[in-house]
Amino acid sequence: MDDGLLVLEGRSSEVINSGGVKRAPELVEEIVNTHPAVVESATFGEPGADGIEEIALAIVVRETVQTKALQSWCASRGLKIGSIITVETLPKTELGKIQRSSLLARLLKQAGSN
Repeated sequence: MDDGLLVLEGRSSEVINSGGVKRAPELVEEIVNTHPAVVESATFGEPGADGIEEIALAIVVRETVQTKALQSWCASRGLKIGSIITVETLPKTELGKIQRSSLLARLLKQAGSN
């Protein structure tokens, strides 16, 4: 941004605004996908208790990983992660795009049943 240009990556409607920090889901996923236990991930926004959107994750894993351990691992890479759900597969459209809204609905349903 040294030359004053703003470059948007991904779909602007999917950008997560967490307390004024805007994160493109794809960039968060690139980092999370380097974790040895994670096969694939999807990032989406979830409403926080204080009304500020938080970054949530859906992960497909090759081995069990504890939520707090993954959150700490992410924090050491500059990512503050709220909720994490483990899924068998990520919901995708016919064109292979992640259906993030269905992940939020699943997270909210799961939280409501606890």
